[in-house]
Amino acid sequence: MTATSPPPDPKSHTATYEHNDNTSRPIVPWFPSPIDGWDKEQQCFAPRHMASTIELFFDLWFVANLATFTQYHAITNRYTFWSYVAFFFVLWTSWFHVVCFDARFTSDSVWERACKTVHFCSFAALALVGYKFAPVARDVQDATPHWVYRVMCFALLLSRVWLALQYVVTAVSCSSAPHRELRLMLPLLLNAALFLSVAGILSGMFMNFANLENNLTAVLIGMYAVLFIEFFGSLSISMIWQRLSFKATHIGERLGLLGLIIIGEGVIGTTKTITRTLGRTGPNFHGTVQIFCIILILLFMWILYFDRVPHYRFGTVKQDFWMALHLPFHLAILGVVEGSQQLVQARYVYESITELHLNVWRACVGGNLDGQALASNLTKSLDYYKIDESARGTLALPQVFHQINILSNITDVCSPTNTVGLGNDVYDLPESFRGFLVESTDALVQSLNIDIPFEEDMRTIEVALHSWSVVYTYFWSAIILLETCYIVTHLLADVEHGNWRSLKRYISPSVLSRGVMVILAAIMLTLGTTNPAFEQDYIARGWSLPTVVLMLWVICICDRAVKLWKQRRRRRQHYKTLSATTTELQTCIILMTSSSEEKYPSKGPMRLTRLRVFLIPATKEEVENRLQDDQDQRKEAVWAQLFWYGVDTPHTDEMNLSGLQRCFWQAMESNKVRSFSNIRWAVILLLIVDSSVVKLHLVFLSMGGAAKRMSGE
Repeated sequence: MTATSPPPDPKSHTATYEHNDNTSRPIVPWFPSPIDGWDKEQQCFAPRHMASTIELFFDLWFVANLATFTQYHAITNRYTFWSYVAFFFVLWTSWFHVVCFDARFTSDSVWERACKTVHFCSFAALALVGYKFAPVARDVQDATPHWVYRVMCFALLLSRVWLALQYVVTAVSCSSAPHRELRLMLPLLLNAALFLSVAGILSGMFMNFANLENNLTAVLIGMYAVLFIEFFGSLSISMIWQRLSFKATHIGERLGLLGLIIIGEGVIGTTKTITRTLGRTGPNFHGTVQIFCIILILLFMWILYFDRVPHYRFGTVKQDFWMALHLPFHLAILGVVEGSQQLVQARYVYESITELHLNVWRACVGGNLDGQALASNLTKSLDYYKIDESARGTLALPQVFHQINILSNITDVCSPTNTVGLGNDVYDLPESFRGFLVESTDALVQSLNIDIPFEEDMRTIEVALHSWSVVYTYFWSAIILLETCYIVTHLLADVEHGNWRSLKRYISPSVLSRGVMVILAAIMLTLGTTNPAFEQDYIARGWSLPTVVLMLWVICICDRAVKLWKQRRRRRQHYKTLSATTTELQTCIILMTSSSEEKYPSKGPMRLTRLRVFLIPATKEEVENRLQDDQDQRKEAVWAQLFWYGVDTPHTDEMNLSGLQRCFWQAMESNKVRSFSNIRWAVILLLIVDSSVVKLHLVFLSMGGAAKRMSGE
């Protein structure tokens, strides 16, 4: 309750209490009209201001498909990377079109639940697609079974046909006589025609994929071109017909929640990374620091997005562009969280291999062990990493033990004669240890259960090294894309620096810090791709994640500094405005109370005392000396303000309306009242002056009207 809130009504409280005793919910309607969500004031659809439970249920199907695809498809080369991007685009756009419809037209009903069931089936079919989806490969014809493409076309066809049906039903509901003047029929039918056209093309592709001799590359390029046109076409319709815009919907909340869910996927992956890297040998300093860096990266990504989410309407075109920007933004988040986990595991493998080879060197060169003593030492070194706790590691151990058996049967394999002055590429060990080092390294990598596909003529460690090079590339590329999206969203949400041609938009510390970090990330990407030795050393030393943490932390600090500076500037302006307004109100109110004291001797002194407690820092004589000759005009201004705010005061019938309006706006606008809090304060003080019959509803209406005319807070 505020100071001006009325006391609680006992009757109302009792009624509410009795209502809460009834736990039954109203029955779900069969088919509510979409026009019920029409906002007459905003001239657009706004059925609700937050996501419903069935909408959140639909989001779970998206994240389930994404998690399944991530589990079965490791990014180890450029083919798997682009296949990952291709599936994400199909999944995200299918989700986005459903969300765009839900945000504007749906409410909980039997019809809506039936529609969601159809979309659930569509996403269930996409889960089957993701299991073996590889459209980008060395041999596109044989990389993915043709039935996978047919299932994908069927899933997309089902989703688009049902979306078209939903738009047609909405168009029919909005075409009735009472709502025909809104002219919603054409844009709604255009949306339906767009999705029906895409469905027709997909049905043709469904038949095309049945022929194994057709060129799949051309068909896939055509399919993605159609999906791109569909994506931007649906947004263009809402830009042109602004009555279908999203300005009064909760679409921003839905997009933000999906980003939060994708970050949550990173949290799940982080827990798996913890068990893989720290769950066998226990926590250590370097591994703990790497995990802490992942946590900070997830936190900073959340801060940089949700602290800049616009909570106001910033234009139809800009909002649609902001919505479309979430496609690369969510993809960048996914690349960062997945790349972070892979880099932590890569650093763990590098560290484990180095420790293992060092232990072997100590046993052979340092201890000159032979026979059973050497075999026991090597076995003990392997047992430390608990390779047998993994199914894949267990399968690789027989080859390692075979190499240990070979070494134990070689006489004087580690004698001083065989270990002095070697200088080879086997860590200064005898050549006989090469097989053991290769097999033990492969077993160590496989024990992490990383999905690394087998490639001919390449050892497991070689495939892993190549895959980590790809991870390094797409990780820093995702950082660049992420920071670029942060820059664009910051510029879209910035309404304080005028139009796009204003230089202040681009030289603010927030934008400059993001731009500098994009340049730094581009430098790191260039160094890694042009210098493989630098890339491997940077991964092995574990500096990739701390570098990103430092970059994101600098951006957060710059944003914080800018907000503090703006807050202090607003306070200074607020105090200046408040000082000017207070001087005017002091003058008017003191003279009014002086007049009241003459007319009402019994009430005047009491009111003057109450006013001095709240407002008056100067004496009555000082104010009257400053006013000099215009005291009568000031008295008239006070009565005008009281009458404007609905206070019944004597002799108001003697004042004409034009004079009252002129005096009111002179008191309010000439003193540059920019804050709603100032207006509210002035109202409270004026009500204290004359506490006769007060029409509170007129007071609040006047406050709202005055607030709308102000251009400040």
